[in-house]
Amino acid sequence: MSEQLDFFTPIVPENAQHNNFKSILKTEDSSFFEAFREFSKDFTDRDGKIVKEFQTTFNSAFWEIYLHRLFSDLGYEIVTGYNRPDFLLKSGNNELAVEAVIANNACGAPAESSEAGRPTPENLKKVDLFELNKNAILRYCTSIVSKYKKYDKEYRELEQFSDKPFIIALGSYDQPAFFLENDRAILPVLYGLYVDEQNKFDGELAYQFGPAPVKKMSTLKNKNGSDVPLGLFANSDMKEVSAVLFSCLATLNKVRIFQSENENYKVFFHSGYANEHNEFYHKISSLEDKIETIEDGLYVFHNPYAEKTVIDCFKYPGITNYIYDIKTGVFHRYINGRQLLCRMSHIFKFHEGK
Repeated sequence: MSEQLDFFTPIVPENAQHNNFKSILKTEDSSFFEAFREFSKDFTDRDGKIVKEFQTTFNSAFWEIYLHRLFSDLGYEIVTGYNRPDFLLKSGNNELAVEAVIANNACGAPAESSEAGRPTPENLKKVDLFELNKNAILRYCTSIVSKYKKYDKEYRELEQFSDKPFIIALGSYDQPAFFLENDRAILPVLYGLYVDEQNKFDGELAYQFGPAPVKKMSTLKNKNGSDVPLGLFANSDMKEVSAVLFSCLATLNKVRIFQSENENYKVFFHSGYANEHNEFYHKISSLEDKIETIEDGLYVFHNPYAEKTVIDCFKYPGITNYIYDIKTGVFHRYINGRQLLCRMSHIFKFHEGK
């Protein structure tokens, strides 16, 4: 068992600390830090950098800690002793190689931790979902392709990768309001299909997804005017990648799953879900209700051209699996119980003794 890491005693000067880290130190109480110790339990710091990265860049470190908790809670043995992959998972005779990557904000663009990223009513009113999705598409593409190239050039010949399904685990923290991205940006990146609920994209209609048109989106222009190719899983170019595991909801609210209510602190969650019949519903809950799970909000997008499939590896309640039908050009979404689409938390603090 690895030694419990201390993530919150500062080891870098304040001017080098990430906004999210500084916010936690300033605003959270003892119950949060106790919850984080449970959340990060048994996490192994393989290269001695995770605490510094957590304090300075935050999101990439947090995503890895989340994935460790997720895989542990799903019952996978996390095999240690290798610098790569980020996670070598074992369950029975099956082994999976998982590399973690995040989508961050573009250079010069507002970060999710900026003032513009605060989920205030004023900021949320400014969100244009189509623009949000376009930004996310470009950021996801950059992250997935760069990780694949790293695998292709450096990892594929390593013993611990050979004969194992390879999964890219993508966490999104790419812009203010990233928690509203749902699956709308990742679908065109992987399958070349855009669910155009607002009917703002001038693309060829592929089919209807309930009331929403699904349009073909094979490329998207980036800021310099060049076309970025999409549909990474719509051909065999990335056949070595079995699936992309994705979430835009791996935030501090995942720590709050382990947090306890106290008289000085109250947290409410406003969550949007879809059920197995594709019906949307809301839930308002508190910490003590323990509604959300570590798996909620996790999506697995399977590569139909994959050399090694992982179709049966993530069939857990709360995890939604997507499969693209090559013959029909249609994606199928398999919701296991419920799919967490979006979630916001509202925190109320009371003065001690009042």
